Amino acid sequence: MSSGDKRRFIPYILVIITCNLLSFCLYFRLLAQTKFFFSILHIHINFNPIGIFIGGLLAVGILLFFS
Repeated sequence: MSSGDKRRFIPYILVIITCNLLSFCLYFRLLAQTKFFFSILHIHINFNPIGIFIGGLLAVGILLFFS
């Protein structure tokens, strides 16, 4: 994964963490988690033949961790 791909995740992670601290923005947290999930899945599908499985597990694990 290139550094540009990693930097693409930073806004989503910041929104998820901030919205965990502030309970009034659940909509934005859900939106960030969804976009984060599809970003991870997209990168793994493009660059790894078994990435659908790996990306799915990684994304679900991250979503469960931040939920």
